[in-house]
Amino acid sequence: DLKKCVTSSPQCTVLDFQKPDFVEVLVLMSTILLVEGVPAKVEDVCKMCVELGCDIRSLLLSLQLWSCSASPIFDPPIPPSPSSTPATDATTTTISTAPDHLKLNSIPFT
Repeated sequence: DLKKCVTSSPQCTVLDFQKPDFVEVLVLMSTILLVEGVPAKVEDVCKMCVELGCDIRSLLLSLQLWSCSASPIFDPPIPPSPSSTPATDATTTTISTAPDHLKLNSIPFT
């Protein structure tokens, strides 16, 4: 038994790792995307969490590759004047906090 072998040695410490639950991982990945200024749909992040089994290392790598392969950098659109503002869908919000020179084409964050 490997655990007995490891614990019998005074120089070794046994570290018990526990896989984080789905909601923790989803919140963490969404927060990372928000902080890094990479807009994304919650559904897309959710799919990635499911497909990668909530493996944080794999998710971070996938998010990095995903953000680097997005559409080219763009200039943010000029907001319309208040008199010509059309009604918007309240369920879709775009989050993009990156500096202008780092912004990628917007993907709605719902």
